[in-house]
Amino acid sequence: MVSTFEVRPLALLGLAACLSGAGVHAQSLHNLSVLPGHAFAQALAVNRDGSVVVGDSAVDFFVDARAVRWTVCGGVQDLGLLPNATDMLALGISRNGDAIAGFGFYPTRDFAFRWTAEGGLEDLGRLPGAVYGAGANGINGDGTVVVGQSHSAADFHAFRWVEGQGMADLGTLPGGTYSYAMAVNRNGNVVVGFSSCTAGEDAFRWTPANGMQPLARLFPEFAGAAFAVNASGAFATGYSGPNAVRWLPNGQVQDLGILPGGTFSVGYAISGDGKLVGGASEDEFGHFVAMLWMPSIGMVDLRDLLDWFDIDWTGWQPSVVAGISADGGTVVGIGSYFGEERGFVLELPCSGNGWNGSMHGHGGGHGHGGGHGHH
Repeated sequence: MVSTFEVRPLALLGLAACLSGAGVHAQSLHNLSVLPGHAFAQALAVNRDGSVVVGDSAVDFFVDARAVRWTVCGGVQDLGLLPNATDMLALGISRNGDAIAGFGFYPTRDFAFRWTAEGGLEDLGRLPGAVYGAGANGINGDGTVVVGQSHSAADFHAFRWVEGQGMADLGTLPGGTYSYAMAVNRNGNVVVGFSSCTAGEDAFRWTPANGMQPLARLFPEFAGAAFAVNASGAFATGYSGPNAVRWLPNGQVQDLGILPGGTFSVGYAISGDGKLVGGASEDEFGHFVAMLWMPSIGMVDLRDLLDWFDIDWTGWQPSVVAGISADGGTVVGIGSYFGEERGFVLELPCSGNGWNGSMHGHGGGHGHGGGHGHH
């Protein structure tokens, strides 16, 4: 899940035969297709089984951006523009890939939208009293619930939009003035994000029964934010202070660490069962690089994983894992491909192969040069 102030580019790895024309899965990173006349692509979310990826295609960063939908065999689909809109990005996707949420820009403000295969594009509106705009960051499993932030009579507030009911203000944590909803679980009843509060800024978890509640801090003195939630809503990931974290069903916060030599990491994506986390970490050269975390191996630089699987990543510098399919088999992320912003998709080996345990002690033999990233 990505917000209006955190846009993360992406490109395609290891999708199936119809992308490459081969009869087997390609073991390399592939350049994600762009719309005619464009040279920039971001893939920002992936559906349940990895068959559909969404994001944007643009001339350059936020230049003539179009929300797009990629399928394994169908190529790239332009979702179009709402009337008077200038740019649009797709940030969330339903389980089957037929409902998408995101944000775009009119000449005077931004807006939240939902696209469905049956109904096309719709502006989700704004909270009462809004002067400025809104943006959507996540959508639930069947596409009937969308979350994000909207300007209100007070400030920007997290919202939960429900089909047939409209947009509801989720409020803020005690003492806060603003909040942002970044993700929603499969049934639409658990929302995570961040809010200002008496203590500064905290990650939150919202449910209909309990409202907005702060998530535990790893370091009492540092703020936090949650960017992704698993299918049941029991696990979430984001950051607390300088470290990527995973919030557990018992309410505790788990430190996911930082890559060796780095000073900051963040979790942006989580699998349906909550066991696989993706995001980014600073490395020893000060670059923001893509990472994955599992309980059995801890945090690993994605480039080390690619080397371990003997996957060709020539020309790529993967900088962020931005999405993980609910089944945990597909990872989408951000990268630079020979200096151009593109996305990747990585099909992970099945868990029965035991690759996660065999990664223990594996050191990266690649050169960590030219990495970059956005946070």
